[in-house]
Amino acid sequence: MKFVLLILLQFGALLALRSQSLPGNTLVPVCTGQNKKLINGVCETGTKALVNQEPVVKNNEGYCRLTYKISWSDGSSIEYTEDRKGACQL
Repeated sequence: MKFVLLILLQFGALLALRSQSLPGNTLVPVCTGQNKKLINGVCETGTKALVNQEPVVKNNEGYCRLTYKISWSDGSSIEYTEDRKGACQL
């Protein structure tokens, strides 16, 4: 009997994978973290790169909106943004 639980991030990246009762007591790695992905049975850390930054105003305060791209060895990637209080750095 096989039981597999998959939990996906909103970006489509694999957050966690757990298996129980697999043939031969096979253990499957658990990848956690936005920059982690299971590739060929190995939990890989992706390469994070800043691709854009732009000033934004929220609640009358200045923020820098940073856009990052995380890439993995299988050619897949995701982009995400985060807002940090203060001015953007050049």
